Amino acid sequence: LVTTSKVDDLVVRNNRMYGSEIPLFVLTANDQTVYRTGMLVEGNYIDGGPNVNSSFGRGMYIQATAGTIRDNVLVNTNIGIQYMPYRHTTSGLIEGNSVSAALIGLYHNYQTKGAAAVTWEDNVVTVAPNDRLG
Repeated sequence: LVTTSKVDDLVVRNNRMYGSEIPLFVLTANDQTVYRTGMLVEGNYIDGGPNVNSSFGRGMYIQATAGTIRDNVLVNTNIGIQYMPYRHTTSGLIEGNSVSAALIGLYHNYQTKGAAAVTWEDNVVTVAPNDRLG
């Protein structure tokens, strides 16, 4: 589990994370006016395990931090990657990720007027098992 706030140049690379509701949580500590840059999240394997059915279960929850999220594998998540740039003026890139999610694979929200572009490309999303669907 990685939880951090107010960090520039964050690198999370080549890790294996299991069974947490939010294995990678990059937050703003309730300050959406301070934006961080230089993030690289690459080559990680994230397994939400039993949290696939958790209403809050996310593989990655990224707020107000621009950078690159690429070549990660996320399985057994309710929401795979949630990216919230708010009004960040630095662009983001989310590419080449493989996501297995029960509810939402890729979730781009809270991007406001004046924010830089965010590019989503070459990601693959499949449906994770979810026993609430029956």
